[in-house]
Amino acid sequence: MILVWDQATWHTSQEVRRWLGDQDRIDTYLLPVRSPETNPMEDLWRELKEQVAACLERSLEGLLESCRRYFDDLSGKSTLQTAGIY
Repeated sequence: MILVWDQATWHTSQEVRRWLGDQDRIDTYLLPVRSPETNPMEDLWRELKEQVAACLERSLEGLLESCRRYFDDLSGKSTLQTAGIY
C-alpha cells in the first residue's frame, strides 16, 4: 500500500512512526510542508469544514450527521472535481 499524506503533527508523531515502522506493506510519502496545492484532499476537507460550521446543531450527534450528509452527497465525479483531479 502507498500512503501519501501531509506533514501534520499527528501524521509524523513518534507513535505513528513506530507503528508504520512495524508495517511491511505500507510505503509512506510525505508531501512538502505548507503546500495544500499538492494535496487534493485539502479542498474536500475545506468543504466539509464549511458544511459542519454552517450546521445549526451543536451537539456531537448533529455535527457527525452533518459530516455523514456531506460524504453521502458526494458522487465519485464530484469528489474528483472538488479535489481538482477530474
